[in-house]
Amino acid sequence: MARHQTSRTILPRLVIANGADAEVNAGLVELIKEAFTIRIQLLSGSDDSIEAMSRRLGMNKCRLTSLIRLSYLAPDIVRALLEGRQPIELPPTRRLRLSKDLPHDWSEQRHVLGFAA
Repeated sequence: MARHQTSRTILPRLVIANGADAEVNAGLVELIKEAFTIRIQLLSGSDDSIEAMSRRLGMNKCRLTSLIRLSYLAPDIVRALLEGRQPIELPPTRRLRLSKDLPHDWSEQRHVLGFAA
């Protein structure tokens, strides 16, 4: 795995089988990490409701629920995102907005998000 330096952070650069590089999107990786952290906290049962969790974290309820929905992406989609194989048209902010209408079915998620089925 080669290393690629950007102006802010050093990101791993993956080499795909056909020789093309895949840039790992640090913002997207952070968004996924945040989503799974939020899900773990939710499932721990330490808060009585989403509203209580939102207050405790000082986070807007809409953002909190969007992150929870993102944590239920199909595992192969999560893997692809972490490896830098996301469709170009899906930056982190758009993915968070799309999560409001994200299907529960993993094959439908692949279709909606532009991943091959």
